[in-house]
Amino acid sequence: MLGLADEVAVVVDNEANLAALAERGHAGSRAADLVYVTGETGIGAGIVADGGLLRGAGGFSGELGHLQVDPAGERCACGRIGCLETKVGLTAAIRTAAPDLAADGAAGPVGRDPQELAGELLRRAAEGDPRALGGLDEIGRWLGIGLAIPVNLLNPEVIVLGGYFATVAPYLLPAAMRELRERAVAGDPAVSRVTGSALGFTAAVRGAAGVIVEEVFADPART
Repeated sequence: MLGLADEVAVVVDNEANLAALAERGHAGSRAADLVYVTGETGIGAGIVADGGLLRGAGGFSGELGHLQVDPAGERCACGRIGCLETKVGLTAAIRTAAPDLAADGAAGPVGRDPQELAGELLRRAAEGDPRALGGLDEIGRWLGIGLAIPVNLLNPEVIVLGGYFATVAPYLLPAAMRELRERAVAGDPAVSRVTGSALGFTAAVRGAAGVIVEEVFADPART
C-alpha cells in the first residue's frame, strides 16, 4: 500500500453532510434551508441552515435514522428499538418490497450493490409487481413519519431524498407526502418540497470534491 506524504492533510466527514453540501449547490435543489436524507442501509440527514452546514455542538447532528418511530418495532443495529432506519433503510425495503432478494429471507441483502438493488426495486415497481408496489407504499408511509420530524423542527425549504429513495421516489412520495401533510403541525404552508436527488448515489463524493475545490479557490497557493 502506498503511503501519503507527511504534509498531506486527511479530512474525514459524515456522508450525509457531504451530500447535503453537494445538493446545496445543485441547480435543481439550491436552497438556503435544506435537509438531505441518505437512502442506503443506514439513514442519516445532512442539514443546511441559512446556507451553511448545521453540525451541532459536537458534530453529531442529523441522526434521523436513529429516532424512534415505533416503540413496538424491531431492534436496530444501534441497539435501540423501532428506529426509523428499521422501517425505511435499504435492508428494510428489500424485506418489505422484494423479500426474495434478501440473502436468507430475514437478514437482508448481503454483498449486493445498493445501486443495483435500487434499480431492481424500480424495475419491479415499474412492471406493476404487487409486492413491490405495496412494499414501497408502506416504506413511503414510514418515510413520511420520519420526514415530519425535520419539517416540524427545522421548517426547511426543501428535503432531498438520496440513495435508493431517489431511485424509487415516484413510488415513495405519494404515501410519504400524505403522511407528512397529516403530521405537519403548521399545516400545508409549512410542508417542505420533497424531491429525489438528481445526484443519486454520487452525492457524497461530489460534496467531498466540492469541499476540496472550495479550499483551492480560497487559497490557490496552498500545497
